[in-house]
Amino acid sequence: MCGIAGCLAARRDGGRIARDVAAMTRALAHRGPDDEGLLFWRRGSVVCAATDQTVAPIRGSLANSAAHLDDAWEIALGHRRFSILDVTPAGHQPFVDPEGRAALVFNGEIYNFVELRLELEKLGAVFHTRSDTEVLLQAYLHWGEAMLPRLNGMWAFALLDFRTGRVLLSRDRVGEKSLFYARCAGRFYFASEIKALFTVPEIWSQRKVRDDLVRDYLFLGLRDHTYESMFEGIVNLPPATSAWVDSGGDVRPKSYWQLPAARKAEDEIGRDEAQRRLVEIYSDSVGIRLRADVPLAAELSGGMDSTTLVALAAKRLRGENAAHGLRTFTVRYDDPKFDESSYAEKTAAMAGAEFNPILLKSEDYWARAETMLRTLEQPYESPNLLGCLSMWTMMKSLGIRVSLNGGAGDELLAGYIGHHLLPFLREMLENGQWSAAMNEVRLWRGTPYLNGVLARRFALHQMPGPLRRMYARRILALPEFSAFPLPPDGGDRIVGAAEKLGLGNLSTTLARNIGFTPIPMYVVQSDKLAMSIPMELRYPFLDHRMMDFAFQLPVSYLIRAGRSKAVLRDAARGLVPDEVINRREKMGFPVPLRQWMHEGMEYLRTQLGPEARSGRFVNAATVLADSGRFSEAVLWRIHQVELWMRVFDLH
Repeated sequence: MCGIAGCLAARRDGGRIARDVAAMTRALAHRGPDDEGLLFWRRGSVVCAATDQTVAPIRGSLANSAAHLDDAWEIALGHRRFSILDVTPAGHQPFVDPEGRAALVFNGEIYNFVELRLELEKLGAVFHTRSDTEVLLQAYLHWGEAMLPRLNGMWAFALLDFRTGRVLLSRDRVGEKSLFYARCAGRFYFASEIKALFTVPEIWSQRKVRDDLVRDYLFLGLRDHTYESMFEGIVNLPPATSAWVDSGGDVRPKSYWQLPAARKAEDEIGRDEAQRRLVEIYSDSVGIRLRADVPLAAELSGGMDSTTLVALAAKRLRGENAAHGLRTFTVRYDDPKFDESSYAEKTAAMAGAEFNPILLKSEDYWARAETMLRTLEQPYESPNLLGCLSMWTMMKSLGIRVSLNGGAGDELLAGYIGHHLLPFLREMLENGQWSAAMNEVRLWRGTPYLNGVLARRFALHQMPGPLRRMYARRILALPEFSAFPLPPDGGDRIVGAAEKLGLGNLSTTLARNIGFTPIPMYVVQSDKLAMSIPMELRYPFLDHRMMDFAFQLPVSYLIRAGRSKAVLRDAARGLVPDEVINRREKMGFPVPLRQWMHEGMEYLRTQLGPEARSGRFVNAATVLADSGRFSEAVLWRIHQVELWMRVFDLH
């Protein structure tokens, strides 16, 4: 888990390319406080260079970077290290093949590096460290790009093949690690975060707002759904892809993985087998994510996902006679409607894990609003990230470097019943399971998830194309969007995205969760915030084996007998408290947003005063004259866009 940066020049640019990458790398120091390294390359020459922040034991064995910053180079790579595996200086990056074939800068973790190493040793590979970085480089040297489907982990890496003078970029299957890039002045730049790109004077001076993406966010709350950022010309390499880049900077991503296209029928996998296999795969997913040479902990809410994670992690640690038990952390609120800590405490007690609650208040957010926006670099979804930040900060104070996160269980196994019940019923009817569908309707009748408004809205979204678009256009006339001026053709994009969000059966909806929203947004913003501390996040539900298995299960195993995530609830019986298994409501780490936005209205009024930057997106007078017509979610987005434009000096 680290920070990477680099540049490829179309021609030799004197000392410019080396100085740019040195500055970009230093801008990522928060992601890697343990070590810093640089590599400069041109045909016939390569220099591995140290800086004043390179780990002391190897600083003397590397070239002094200052002596080479004004030399002519074609490619430069930079790395900041946050040591998790093989914390010795042997894990220093850029990591160079001893035979001089390739070099690697890598951000992330390859969880199955132990198994891959054994395979590679049988093929003749010789290892000099205990790091997953060396395993990744050797995997490329033996298997080429065919290594990518073999990897189980999260990553963004740049691999320079000295033999061809090209760089291979790649990102993990769901984009847990980011790799932003931009072209400028005949050069191709890439980095783990946008702020590193902004150290390049031309990129900073030419920054512009992507108006269409800002409107996607304001109207629909969408972010990270296109892999382009809200800064024009700055792109995040798509997940599950790789791309070779040469001096011309041409990027053509090629996919190496996709979700299964079809689900099995009930007679192809019985419920008992599905439950057994789910626990087996998830347990191993948790187990390999416990591999670390530093202390780790787990985030715990009152829901099924984090509860099951904690139960399996604690069990695995006990089985391995680990030196320390599992520590858990949860967020508490004064408002009991949002406080799940009692469930979390029961889970921790049952698992024999340490329990650490953290109280969160609205003033904690408003005091940190600008700092969080600067860290996250773009407007984000909700202030509930403040709860995560508080947990990770407390973990760090206790010497913890890795946090296990239960995220994505709902998106894989249909846990958000308000979003998933109606698409589920549609798919059951498509499959001819009319009786089972009607039984579910009976069991969910009277709940907020099956009311007339939701049913009518869902039915309208399923109409033929022209009628569906006509209905979707109504979103532009909703009172809470009256403060958002649109250019003449600006509504078409909003309507198209709104159509996509509401269309389809459960399988389509769950696939959209992983590939469109919310998972792409969730993992990108969580990574940036966690690494500002820094803290490494690990998501066992995003193991590709879990995703492949979940998307082959019959949908009738996901929602069954009036329960969401039925297959997980049944599989976890005996592992977690019955009170958690039997809960119908879903919260996670929520915040009382309505209360927080009410308490922050004076702050928002100040933002939208005469010095407001967001005028072409938000009519401030309309908002301030009648703020009561806007939902708390829309007020939040207005606040975020204005603050973002101020923080990054945008117009």
